[in-house]
Amino acid sequence: MELTWEKPCRIDHVMLMENIANGQKVANYTLEAFVDGKWQAVVPANRFKYCPEGYNASPGFETIGHKKIDRIVPVVTDKLRFRCTKAAAEPVEIAQIRRMERRGSKSHPNGKPLRGKMNAHTYPFFDTTASTQR
Repeated sequence: MELTWEKPCRIDHVMLMENIANGQKVANYTLEAFVDGKWQAVVPANRFKYCPEGYNASPGFETIGHKKIDRIVPVVTDKLRFRCTKAAAEPVEIAQIRRMERRGSKSHPNGKPLRGKMNAHTYPFFDTTASTQR
């Protein structure tokens, strides 16, 4: 599934929602951004500060469920592509995708992001039956 918008903008979060009325199906996925005329992998930046032993403290693009917000390494783009790479069942049904950017998003000199309000751009209720091919 590909999303396109008018002007390139900085994205640092992506929100995905599955239509779980028919069950949670997505097990793994990738996100790609169109940068300088080619698709490049979006790098996940999900990290849990306090994580019990045995749990993954830095999950990548795994399961979505009702709603998942992925932090990503910031990228400037006007296209975003979602691909389901592993599913428990088919068809995979994505209910909503949002690209999000932190308003006034700048990094602190120590590399940690500063807190700020989010701007969200919603792309609701996609029929992804044909567009989630691997």
